Amino acid sequence: MEPNNKNIEISLFRVSTDSKYLDMIFSCPQEYYFTSLQLEMKYYDYSDKVFKSKHYDLSPALFNSDPESSSYQKKHWTIRLPLEKIQDTIVPAIYKSVLKAKEIVEEGEYSEELSSIMVCSDVNYAYRCMLHDLLDMDNLSDECAGISDEAIRKYLLLYGH
Repeated sequence: MEPNNKNIEISLFRVSTDSKYLDMIFSCPQEYYFTSLQLEMKYYDYSDKVFKSKHYDLSPALFNSDPESSSYQKKHWTIRLPLEKIQDTIVPAIYKSVLKAKEIVEEGEYSEELSSIMVCSDVNYAYRCMLHDLLDMDNLSDECAGISDEAIRKYLLLYGH
C-alpha cells in the first residue's frame, strides 16, 4: 500500500509490548526514495538522576543512493529494530525519529525533499502497574470499594501521556 500523494505515510511507530523492539512501517510516493532515518532516544538515567539523549543515524544500514540498488527502489518499509542493539540495558524511553525522502529527478534538476517526524514511548511498565492494581481488586474485602484512587491516578497519567 503506497501513498498516492506527496507525503511520507507512517503506518506504525511503536515500542513492542515486550519492550524489546521498536516497530516501524512507512512508505513514500512512487517517484521518491528514502535518504535518511535519524533516531533519538530520550531516557532517565537513574544513576545520574538526569534525563539523557542518544542519537543514531540508521540511514547507512537501510538506504542506498545507488539507483540500481534494491533499497533505493523500495517504497514500503517494515522494520523491527531490536532495542538491545542500541541500548546497554533496555529502559523506558521516548523515541523520536526523522524520516526523509527525495524526489527522483533527472541529473541537474532540483530534487524536492519530504520529511516526517515520528514519536512514541515505552509505556508498558505503566500498563503493568495498572494491571497489578486492577487485579488487586479481587482481594478487596469491601465489594463496594471499586477501583482504587491509585489505579485511577495511574490511568489518568497514562491517558495524559
